Amino acid sequence: MDKKIKNRLNRLADMLCDGASGVNSKGDSKTADEAMISTAEWLNTSDIQGVGVATKVSGNEDTGKPCITIYVNRKKPLDEVSTPIPNSFKFSNGEVVYFDVEEIGELEAQSSFKEHIRPVFSGLSVAHHDRPAGTLGLIVCSKLPPYRHFVMSCAHVIAPYRQSNEYQVYQPCKPNDSEQSLRARIGKFVAAIPLNYSPQGYPNYYDVALAELSENTPYSTKIPYVGVLKGVSARISQNMLIKAIGMVSGRTSGQVINPNFRARINYYDAQGNRKTAGFQRVVLCTQYGEAGDSGAAILNSKDKLVGMHIGGSSSHSVFCRIIPALNQFGVWPITESATEVEANSDSETNFTVATPDYLPTLVEPHSIFNSSPWYLTPSGLLIDNGVNGSPGELVTVPSVIEKYDANIKAASESYQVPYELIVATICTESGGNPELTRQESSFVSDHMTPHRVSTGLMQTLISTARESLGDDAISREQLMQPDISIRAGTAYIKQQFHVTAFDPPRVACAYNAGGIYRNDSANNRWKMRQYPIGTSKHADRFVMWFNDCFRYFAESNSMLPECSLYRQLNE
Repeated sequence: MDKKIKNRLNRLADMLCDGASGVNSKGDSKTADEAMISTAEWLNTSDIQGVGVATKVSGNEDTGKPCITIYVNRKKPLDEVSTPIPNSFKFSNGEVVYFDVEEIGELEAQSSFKEHIRPVFSGLSVAHHDRPAGTLGLIVCSKLPPYRHFVMSCAHVIAPYRQSNEYQVYQPCKPNDSEQSLRARIGKFVAAIPLNYSPQGYPNYYDVALAELSENTPYSTKIPYVGVLKGVSARISQNMLIKAIGMVSGRTSGQVINPNFRARINYYDAQGNRKTAGFQRVVLCTQYGEAGDSGAAILNSKDKLVGMHIGGSSSHSVFCRIIPALNQFGVWPITESATEVEANSDSETNFTVATPDYLPTLVEPHSIFNSSPWYLTPSGLLIDNGVNGSPGELVTVPSVIEKYDANIKAASESYQVPYELIVATICTESGGNPELTRQESSFVSDHMTPHRVSTGLMQTLISTARESLGDDAISREQLMQPDISIRAGTAYIKQQFHVTAFDPPRVACAYNAGGIYRNDSANNRWKMRQYPIGTSKHADRFVMWFNDCFRYFAESNSMLPECSLYRQLNE
């Protein structure tokens, strides 16, 4: 297929699936929203499993004609279909796109069980204690000091259903007695990229989480049948051969059918209720996995890592791209040499995983993407030879602290997130207005598009708040309650710790842009993506409020919070 045609069809598919959120050009926004609304009646039915660009198949033969393929659970006779898929669609700008329909079965997250093995390595069974087991995908190491090692797998495998104090991860899952439980325990869940569940849209890119390995858990970075990874690759193309290492299927192989697939994957909560998450830029393949293989590492023919298996049907499999997820967490697989690490015999079996000491790194000059260097001082964050705060009398920070101090302290202590980061987020996101709401242009309703509306003091998306707090019932009205909004935003800041290390500018940009991404604009001194794109305005405001917190504590006689950067630097 001609590359220009393929790119244009992918753009039109984005417009159909996500409206204005799926395009970068303002000129296409109205056309995209109109298209999404016009096709919603049939495109968002439970039968639709995904959308991708392919060539039309007729009578089991590939015609070679470019089209947008609609993948369904199963093809039905017309008299059984209440909202049939049309043969084509005409956009308001005059462009026409043609559709094809292909049956792939129902896509579901896949997990199961297996035996106890040490040292732990890629391909073994693993799960949070209240999840069915999936696959240990990778052993990865943090990019920033202090260097730590983690198990990486799917969030629906090693993340808890609800926020709680029980974060233990086991290999294998579901130990049937207390003695076996101690033997099976390998680490604690520490972070997941929140999944956005919604009946409409495709807001997710990956289903990935981390659990930190305990000191007494031996591990190997070798991958069965492969040895040491030969590298990591972002290149994924149609018809490319891939292989997976799953704990149920073992070593299997498949072929890429669609490298730019939009999938709707069904998940189930602790009560067995079905929820749907839409994904974009995932990869549809011939079947290589079964129930229990979720989290499996996906390699190319040269033994380079390209993805992680997230689900499938009885005839097809789906994986997400790995490099964005690795960058989101600030970790990387060990590829240079095989490493086998023995357990520390002196360490306690009943271990805890604490937030590492991040302060030594923050007080030394540091930067990212060739940005201006910055560092923390007892007076606040210094950049470009100055600690910049609000000019004149402090107004916003004292007002926020006066109104919401108890809620901020409670969230700070509960999640061990520095108090000043929460205050600065509130000031930057809402200015202290608990009822502030922002809706994207392609917003339809809180039910249909919870990933396109943010509300409350900390302006979390409704979908992000639900995932961060582990409560699918969180509503717009609840997020207007200061205590719930503050807990949701603080939980999200904690989830991003492994890419921010609580570094104020990183926290600001990750919270605003969903992660740390490079932006080399001359007007962006932080060199991290933030909105408005190409500027440093968001991080500048955040750092101003952050520094105002230091000034406020220096000038007031208020009791310092327990978890406070000011307190650590000045006492």
